[in-house]
Amino acid sequence: MKRVAAHALYLPDVGYLRRMVVELDQGIALRVYPLQGEMEDTLWLPGLLVLPSHPDEPFHYAAPEPFPTSANGALYSKELMQRAIGRRVAYCASFDFSRWRPADETLHIQWL
Repeated sequence: MKRVAAHALYLPDVGYLRRMVVELDQGIALRVYPLQGEMEDTLWLPGLLVLPSHPDEPFHYAAPEPFPTSANGALYSKELMQRAIGRRVAYCASFDFSRWRPADETLHIQWL
């Protein structure tokens, strides 16, 4: 198992979630939760983690902006986080956080 954290996480059926942690095994999400501070043995990946509904699903970044940071505790409920479990995890390093879109020069993602 490994633990990664990123600036944001994108769930197609939910939207963008700021500063999230994903625990994964062989590229599959086992647990997802908000980053509460520095965590031992956590790899920080600047950019965006993506958890599509299906591994072959095209990436459509439809949500215009993330949930408010201050709402992490209330909005990121157990039920919401359950939607992420079992999904394959991808990483997009080139992401424009001013527009909440992949950077114009690349849409490259890497499966973790």
